[in-house]
Amino acid sequence: MRWLLAPCLVALLGALGALGVACAGADRAIDLGGDDNDGSGAGSQTGTGASGAGEAGGGDEGGGSGDGGGVPPPCKPAPEACDGLDDDCDGNIDNGCPCQNAETQECFSGDPGLKGVGICKAGTQTCVNWQWGPCVGEVGPSAESCDGKDNNCDGNVDEGNAGGGNACVTGKPGVCSQGMFVCSSGSLVCTPTQQAGAEKCDGLDNNCDGNVDEGNPGGGGSCNTGKPGVCASGTMTCKQGGVSCVQSVSAGPEQCGNGKDDDCDGQTDEDCGCAHDVCTVGAALSKGCSACVSKICASDAYCCGNDWDKQCTGEVQQYCDSAVCVVSCPHSPCSAGGGNTPFPKYCDSPGNCVATICDQDSYCCQTDWDQQCVNEVAQYCGLGCNKP
Repeated sequence: MRWLLAPCLVALLGALGALGVACAGADRAIDLGGDDNDGSGAGSQTGTGASGAGEAGGGDEGGGSGDGGGVPPPCKPAPEACDGLDDDCDGNIDNGCPCQNAETQECFSGDPGLKGVGICKAGTQTCVNWQWGPCVGEVGPSAESCDGKDNNCDGNVDEGNAGGGNACVTGKPGVCSQGMFVCSSGSLVCTPTQQAGAEKCDGLDNNCDGNVDEGNPGGGGSCNTGKPGVCASGTMTCKQGGVSCVQSVSAGPEQCGNGKDDDCDGQTDEDCGCAHDVCTVGAALSKGCSACVSKICASDAYCCGNDWDKQCTGEVQQYCDSAVCVVSCPHSPCSAGGGNTPFPKYCDSPGNCVATICDQDSYCCQTDWDQQCVNEVAQYCGLGCNKP
C-alpha cells in the first residue's frame, strides 16, 4: 500500500511547486506593472502558473482600472485665470487678480488731500467677478454755495460771499431800499448797500424813516437874499434837495417913521415927508423923504444911515440945485478950532472957500478945522488971512 501512495505524494508535491512558481510570476508581474500609475494597465506580464493561461495584470491590483490606487492625478500648471481655481499650481487661488469676489475697499476719486475736509468723504467699492465695482457713497468737492458747508473742501465755509452779489430790494424806505444778496449763516440775505445816516439836503431819505429832507437839514443860518429893504433878511432853507436863502419877511405897505424900506422898493419912508428940514442937523433922514435927500444920500450914505450932521446940511447946496441952507461957520476960517470943530462945507457961502478946501482936505469938514486947514485958505482960495 505504501508503494501505491508514493506516486500520489510525488504528484501532489509537484503540483504545489508549480503553484509556487505561478504565484512568484504573478508577484513579479504586479511589481512590473504597478509602477504604471497612469491607469492604462500597460506592462502586465502573462503568468506561467499552474493553469498557464492567467494574466498577472488583469486584476484590481494591476492598476488596470485607472484609479491609481486612490492617489489624485498630478497638477498640470497653466496661466492663472480669475476663475476660483489654482491654475498655476502655486497653492494660491486667483492670485494676481484685481480683487477677490465680495471683497470691499475704501475709494476716493478726487485729490487725496481733500478727503475728510469739508463735505468731501470716501466711498466703498465691492469686488464683483474679480473686478472692483463703482465707488459708492463718495462725495467730492464742488463749487462753494451758501449753505453753511465747506463745499469746495478748502477748510472754509461759504467764503467769497458764495451765491451772493446780485442786486435786490430790501423793502426798507429811503436809501436803505437798494441792497445786495449777502451769504450770512448759510442763507442769502438781502442787505442794504447803504446804511441809514444823518439826513442831508439832497432830496433823499438818508435816515430811512420814510421822510425826505425833514428838519431843514443844512439850513437854519441867516442870509441875505439880495433884495432891498426888509426883504433882504433871509434864512438858509432846504428846498427841493438844495439849500438856498429864503427871505424871512415879505414886502408890505410902507410904514412912515420907522426908517425901513417896508415895501422893498429901495426907498425908505417914501411919500411920508422928511423927519426934519434938510438944513437942520439931527437924526438920519430917510432916503426917499425928498428928492434932495435922495440925491445927498446917494453920494453920502452916512446922512441917511447914521446922522444928518453939518456935513449933510452943507451938501444941500452941492446936490440940491439952488437950495442953500443958511449955515454960519463956527469961527473964522483964518483961525484953528478947538480940537473937534469941523466946518460945515458951505458955511461961508456964497464964497464957498470952505467947500473948496474940504474938497481937497475932507478932514477940515469932518473932524476939525485945524492949523492945516487955516494954511490951506491961501493955498486953495488965494486969500490971505491977514486980509479982510
